[in-house]
Amino acid sequence: MKDSKKIYAKPYFDAFYQGNRTLFILALVLVILNFPVSLVGSWLLGRVIDVITSGDLQQLKDTLIFTVGFIIVAFLISVASYRAKSRFICKALVQYKNLAFQKLSEKNISTFTRENTGSYISLLTNDVSSVEENYLRKSFLLLHYVLVFIGTLVMMFWYSPILTFATVFLAFLPMTASVFMGKEMAVREKEVSDRNEGFVAQLQDLLSGFSVIKSFKAEKEAWQMFAAASQEVEEKKFRRYWWNVC
Repeated sequence: MKDSKKIYAKPYFDAFYQGNRTLFILALVLVILNFPVSLVGSWLLGRVIDVITSGDLQQLKDTLIFTVGFIIVAFLISVASYRAKSRFICKALVQYKNLAFQKLSEKNISTFTRENTGSYISLLTNDVSSVEENYLRKSFLLLHYVLVFIGTLVMMFWYSPILTFATVFLAFLPMTASVFMGKEMAVREKEVSDRNEGFVAQLQDLLSGFSVIKSFKAEKEAWQMFAAASQEVEEKKFRRYWWNVC
């Protein structure tokens, strides 16, 4: 069952990178370049404080000139990184949605009429937003954090190996908890997706049956159904957000 889902999802995964690998590689390179920028920035701040304390005006002047140049370079790399990531994600999502709609249009009429159109609407709206936030954007963020973590450990080990080992030990506990929480997070993400699908389907039914609701003066019942569905979907999202924060 899991293998069939992977096979089914593979074309959608490949759609992110079709004709989009150059932008993806460029974004990765710029993210990697941002890693030493973060470390050098931390070191440079300490360096400026040390020079100010020493009172050496010439050294202070040279350090400030270097700092200004560094800030300009760091800013340009940051802007280029953001631009490349945004452009890659934009093209990836367009191709993902185009493929999803293409697969939908290939269904025959009998299959389409048997299935709930709310699931298709949810796929092209809510699920796309979830893929963007939880996969495409966070993958770049995760790479940046991993590089910064490794670089920080190297710098800490250079200054104090004992302190580094103590920090790694203390950091190991929440990292272990995060690994075990990942499975539960995936379950809650699926609950939100399923509930969003049901909510969209119910909303579609209520709106398409608006004339019937008015004819039978069932506005109150329709409102109650909508309120219950809305409450349920927001509760599912709350549970996901709470678990994500924890």
